[in-house]
Amino acid sequence: MNSDHDITSIVTWLMAGAPPPGSLENLVEAFAEQLISAGFPIDSIALYKYNIHPIFPANGVQWTKKRGVRQQTIPHDFIGSQDFQNSPQATTIRDRRMLRYQLKENDNDDLQLPTISSYRKSGYTDVVALPLFNVDGSTNKSLLIGTRHDNGFSDDQVRHMRRLQAPIARVSEHFGDRSDMEVVLSTYLGKETGRKVLDGRIQRGDGDTISAVILFVDIVGFTDLSNSLPATEVLRILNDFFEVINSSVVANYGEILKFMGDGALVIFPVVDDLTAQEAAARNALNAITLSRVELQGHDDVTAIEFRASLHVGEIFYGNIGSQSRLDFTAIGPAVNLASRLLEKAGALNAKTVCSEAFKSISNVVADSGTSCELKGFEQPISIYTVD
Repeated sequence: MNSDHDITSIVTWLMAGAPPPGSLENLVEAFAEQLISAGFPIDSIALYKYNIHPIFPANGVQWTKKRGVRQQTIPHDFIGSQDFQNSPQATTIRDRRMLRYQLKENDNDDLQLPTISSYRKSGYTDVVALPLFNVDGSTNKSLLIGTRHDNGFSDDQVRHMRRLQAPIARVSEHFGDRSDMEVVLSTYLGKETGRKVLDGRIQRGDGDTISAVILFVDIVGFTDLSNSLPATEVLRILNDFFEVINSSVVANYGEILKFMGDGALVIFPVVDDLTAQEAAARNALNAITLSRVELQGHDDVTAIEFRASLHVGEIFYGNIGSQSRLDFTAIGPAVNLASRLLEKAGALNAKTVCSEAFKSISNVVADSGTSCELKGFEQPISIYTVD
């Protein structure tokens, strides 16, 4: 049990990329199976990681014999708490050293820590916490291995765990980096656009011509607001507005491509199918309605009103810019028209306007239309005010 041959086999498996995992969850579960096969009396493994994430700056992947593998997200407010900072997963990262909690020792002060106390109440006798170091020597991950065996872990078993420390760190670093990149790209570019960039679509000119329902939104009277309110209050208004718009758009299968001052460019991609276009039109209208209801439902943001314009057409969806500084966005006549429609909404004293093309694929109740001259378009364009 726990022979050098067994440990070498696990090291080889890890250095080969721990096939077939593909995610931190799969890695932790497969690692547990490897340790059990090698004779380790383990009952739980938990891998904790500090993340680059706007909401959850840390998460844990936990495996137990009884419940299998599951993920735990850790919010900002708990990260700063004394309970978390004194926990073994945080302490081993901060102190950059192995920690061992032999839970049968009644005089151990660490038994009063909530995490360790929870292990003890669950029948654990021994918990080893290992910092996982990145290639550059930094550490933002830790590994906790626990047992309920009457005698805990032997010293040889702990020594073998230390031999596995660097190999598991290499593999988990790969999955952690991938996860951080996905979150960063999704946060700044949107989920679908972020995935395209992560897949290597980063050459200038890379992109696709797609059909989409296009939605532009902006805040009514924002210039007056920004000139009359403190900057912190203006930022609060913008954040409240964009939070509501984004959640409504995502709930209706759209994606915000770009925030522009007090406005946003949103697309609802569709295939060349009339039913799909009609569904996307309904989704866009639902997103507008949901946003307005949500804004009215919060006492601190009732002053926020916004305009919206809707169109449907083909757009080029891809990279533009210089060779070393790119922007992933949507361009084309359809985008230009939707943008010009929003400019006219104010002049028409309308909250929501749409093009004739959008009206034809939706069941909106609109006025009879107004023919307007739009900058950049040779012929007058019919604009419809939506109830």
